[in-house]
Amino acid sequence: GAATVIVLIVVLLWLAVRSAKEGARLADDAVQDSLPQPQRAQFKDMRKAGDVDIALYLVDTETEVRQLFEYVRQSSFISGNEQYAKKMKDVRFVYSVTNDTVNAYAGTDPSDNSRRVMNCFAGEMRIAKVLGLAAAAQLCGEKNAMSKLMEKLTPRLCTRLSIEDAAKLIRECGFDAYLEKEDIKAKAKSIAAGEVVGTLAHETGHIVLGHLEGKELKVWMNMEVRRNYESQADLVASSIMSTSPFGEYVFLGQVFYYWVNMQKTDALIKQNVPKNELDHPLNRERYVSFVLANKEKAAAYGFPIPEL
Repeated sequence: GAATVIVLIVVLLWLAVRSAKEGARLADDAVQDSLPQPQRAQFKDMRKAGDVDIALYLVDTETEVRQLFEYVRQSSFISGNEQYAKKMKDVRFVYSVTNDTVNAYAGTDPSDNSRRVMNCFAGEMRIAKVLGLAAAAQLCGEKNAMSKLMEKLTPRLCTRLSIEDAAKLIRECGFDAYLEKEDIKAKAKSIAAGEVVGTLAHETGHIVLGHLEGKELKVWMNMEVRRNYESQADLVASSIMSTSPFGEYVFLGQVFYYWVNMQKTDALIKQNVPKNELDHPLNRERYVSFVLANKEKAAAYGFPIPEL
C-alpha cells in the first residue's frame, strides 16, 4: 500500500545519501593517497577537523607549483630573448613544502656556484590561495571581501603562514562558503596562480639581468644598488606577466606583492630597523603609486590607499 511505497522511498533516499557520502570519502582517500609526505599528513589532519574542502583547495604538490615556474621560464618575453632564455635554461626549481615562509627567491645553487636556483616556499602558495578566494569573492559581489582579509593578515601572517593559519583565515573571513561554488573556486585558483607567477617573474628578473653573477653579486651589500635591482626586477615581472596566461591578473599579482612586502617592511620599521637597511625599495611608496595609477582596478578589488 501507500505506507510500503513511502518506506521504499525513504530507504532508497537513505541508500543514495549513504552512497554519495561513501563516494566522497573514497574520492578524498584517493587524493590523500596520491599526495607525498608531508602534504598527506596535512590533508589527513584537516580531514579529521572537518576541513576537507579547504584542504583540497590549499594543498599543492611540487608538480603543480613547478608548472607555474615553467609558465615564467617559457613566457614569450623570456623565450623570445636569446640571452634571457640561455640564463633561465639550467635554473633549478625547488619547492619547499615544509617551509611556511611567505617568500620566493632566486639565488646561487649551493652545490654549483655557476648555476642559479629558484626557491618557492609553501607559505607563498598559501597566501596566494587565500588572496585568490578574497579577490574572487570581491569580483562576484562581496564588496568587503578584500578588506576582511587585509584586516586579518597581520605582519606575522604575511611573513609565515602555516596551513592551519591559512585555513583559519579562510573560515574567519567566511570564504569557505565559496569553495562550494565551482566557478568562484576556479577563478580563485587562477588568481592565486597569477599572484605566484608574478612573484616568480620578479625573481626571474634578478637572474636574467645578471644580478646574481660575479661582481654584480658582490655589490648587493650596497643598499642603494639592491633597491635599484628590485625596481629593475619589477619591470621584468611586468613584461613577463603581460604576455603570460595570467595576464589579466597583472595588476592583482603586483599590488598584492607590494602590499605584503609593505606589511613586512612596516613591521621591521616598528622593530627600529633603519629604513636604509631595507632592501625592497620603499614598499609603501610602491604600493601607493601602483594603486593610484590603477584606481579603477584597485576599487574593483577593494584595495585601500594608505597614507605615505
